[in-house]
Amino acid sequence: MENEKTTIGIIGSGNVGGTLGKKWAKAGYKILFSSRHPEELSGLVKAAPIHRRFP
Repeated sequence: MENEKTTIGIIGSGNVGGTLGKKWAKAGYKILFSSRHPEELSGLVKAAPIHRRFP
């Protein structure tokens, strides 16, 4: 078995989703953020160590 943590997808990256995503990312999980307004996620992407980015 690979020694890699689960990828967590967050639908709705506002106050709650963004905070949880940053905490899970710091814990080593791979995070996928989704939002109705992806152009507003740049600050969140910089604050969390994102491993993947999707258009």
